[in-house]
Amino acid sequence: MVSRILHVVVGSGNVPYFINAIRSILDLDAGDVFAAYNFISEDDRSELKRRKHEIASAKHLEVFENDTTLRTGSLYLANNAGLSFGRGNYDFVSFVQADMQLMWWNEKILDRSRDIVDSLGSPARISFYTQLPILGKHSRPYERWDRNDRIEEFSSFGHVDVCLLPIYDSLNSEFRFEGSEESLSNESVRNRDIIILHPFPFIAPIPFPATVRDRRVHQSSEDRRNSYPILKVEEGYSPNFMSTGLHPISMEQTIRPNGWACLFPYWPSDLESRNWLPRHMESAKIVRVPVFSVKDATGQLRRWFMGALFPSRAVILASTLIFVARELRLVVWRKVRLVRRILRT
Repeated sequence: MVSRILHVVVGSGNVPYFINAIRSILDLDAGDVFAAYNFISEDDRSELKRRKHEIASAKHLEVFENDTTLRTGSLYLANNAGLSFGRGNYDFVSFVQADMQLMWWNEKILDRSRDIVDSLGSPARISFYTQLPILGKHSRPYERWDRNDRIEEFSSFGHVDVCLLPIYDSLNSEFRFEGSEESLSNESVRNRDIIILHPFPFIAPIPFPATVRDRRVHQSSEDRRNSYPILKVEEGYSPNFMSTGLHPISMEQTIRPNGWACLFPYWPSDLESRNWLPRHMESAKIVRVPVFSVKDATGQLRRWFMGALFPSRAVILASTLIFVARELRLVVWRKVRLVRRILRT
């Protein structure tokens, strides 16, 4: 008998994140889980072994060493293993990374997905973007999508790593994760593969996540290790699955940290990048909050916060100094160019 959905959860270097993602699916009875953990050290593998009982209900668990020679580590290897496991056994596969969490679930998520596929004539390659829009990364999230009047939803061409993939009948029968997310998306754009902004998004990234680089975890998640779930739905918010969809919606409106505090608006990506602080400043201006606003464990928005904070104050200070130094360098360079231009004339 074919089941409705398999969630493929892939983690590396952070067992608490991995367990949090899997439990968020199992606790909501949202379907089966194919779990793959790419360990980065023997200590990392031993921690997973100690805590494996917490995810004993997962349908399948694979554990292997992370291959840092690949552009995506072992993420795509694990995704493809989960996809192969799902073919012929499930109608849908949902791909989730371990620094994310499933926030709610309802069967209408899959019902509406099938309706959309049918309305589009069951194209060979189609996927659904399943993350909640995050104002901290895209302050105007719907500008990147076109309204598709045929299905009354937002759509585009391309592909993303975190998605819901229909695999019943002949849908996506030739699809595999290959290359990098950018190259995969570019190829999908060339092939005119359809991606739909799911009307009922259900995946939320953990803001300011710990990341794995060179077989080391950067930005400790120690204060979040014993928080389950790491994220919670805001008090008083309940998704209406009897409506046509949840949009417009944002993670900032509906999700809060559980037992910890973080900058607001949220940033779901690597803090090693140089652009996170300028983007944060821009988004804070657009949503009209002070630059260093904080959402605390109770969901309260504060101008500043004295307790444990993510990212840490040291990271914020270092990023601010780098940003200021870069801006001053640009100002000096512009003045030097101006002086040179004057002297030449």
